[in-house]
Amino acid sequence: MENINLILDIVLLGMATWMTSIVTGYGGFIGRAFNLIGWGVIVLGIAHLAETVMFRAIGVDTEAVEFFHRLIILIGFVLIIKGFKLFIKKE
Repeated sequence: MENINLILDIVLLGMATWMTSIVTGYGGFIGRAFNLIGWGVIVLGIAHLAETVMFRAIGVDTEAVEFFHRLIILIGFVLIIKGFKLFIKKE
């Protein structure tokens, strides 16, 4: 099951990178908003991959892995929220 999780994490990160590459051509505040949202999605993908790697390769304690996973997820959501906020108000 660990191998399947690793493969799914890599696919997830690849799709997040692909999504970000699709929206990089937009300019102005819409382009900045899409870029922030895209980077937020990439950070979410990295969080899942980091969780799998910390469990599998490094052997970090379960509680520490869960804490760092949630911390990285929080950073990703902050980027996504800031991106959506740019649609509402130019900063």
